Order: sequence, then C-alpha cells, then structure tokens
Amino acid sequence: MARYNYHNELISVFKNRIMIPIKNANHQVVGFSGRDMTNESSIKYLNTAETPVFTKSNILFNLNKITKEHKEITLVEGYMDVISLFQKQIPAIALMGTNLSKTQIEILTRRFNKINVFLDNDDPGKVASQKITVLLSNRNVIVRNINNNTQYKDPDEICQSQNPALLKDLYYEETEYELG
Repeated sequence: MARYNYHNELISVFKNRIMIPIKNANHQVVGFSGRDMTNESSIKYLNTAETPVFTKSNILFNLNKITKEHKEITLVEGYMDVISLFQKQIPAIALMGTNLSKTQIEILTRRFNKINVFLDNDDPGKVASQKITVLLSNRNVIVRNINNNTQYKDPDEICQSQNPALLKDLYYEETEYELG
C-alpha cells in the first residue's frame, strides 16, 4: 500500500512494519495492521483505514481462532499480546487499542462466561482497564482484572521475559468481579 506524502513523493504506508492480517468472525481478511519494528515511529500500530468491511469497533482481533468451547478469554490491547499469550496456551483476543465498543461488549458477553482484562501498565491502559472492568461487570459475566504491576509494559513483554512464573503469578493475583 502506498500514498503520496507532502512532497508529492510516493511512499510505502507500511514501511518497516510487520504486517498482521485482521480477520472477521467468518475468517475473512478485512484489513491489516502494521507494527513498527524500528521503534522510531510515534505510531506503534498502523491499521488499514476504516471501510464498510473493516470497522475497528466491530471486530476483536483473533476472535475467529477461538472455538465455541472456550468460555474464558483474556482481553488485551494489541496483536503481539495475543500472539505471545497464544504461544503460552492462553486464549486471547485484542481490542486493537484501549476502547471497548458496545458491539464488542455484546460479542464478548454472548460468547464468554469469564473475561480476563489484561491491558498495558501505562496510564491509558490502567484507565481503560478500570473502565472496561466496570462496563463488563454490569453484564452477566465474571470479570477478572489482571493487574500488570511489573516492570514490563504489556503481556507480550511479560511472555518474552526470562521469568515464566511471572505470568502465572499475575493470573493468580487477579481481582475478580462477579456482578450482573
């Protein structure tokens, strides 16, 4: 994918990014995300522009890979968090950010009995985690807020750390909410 910059030069939109396909619940590719690999961009993830086919607030990344038998899910911010947790046999889906839409709430509460909220430990992640926990707790589901109080910023970094017990400890220390 390319576009013209301010100097009227054709440039690659996803240059120096790992491309991740975004699929809907029917396994159809509806968009892409490019993750910056240089750590030089202020934009860590760059998504396909919204279209009639790809509306970010209607999709949960990786939901198409979660079988109907799974009644517990971990909700994270990003694609790499999902991939790393899956490598640890933890079913996960991503918001593709920190906002949870009404459509996503409906999808989550229809499919799952227990939702583990495991967002980044930066300020936006902490604020969103509390907000999402409240929104989901008003439904008929069990919500667990996994408090990332570690030196690592997100689930991906925790999974990549040389401390395999850390992830297990965080899941055991979670706060559980059961309202609705």
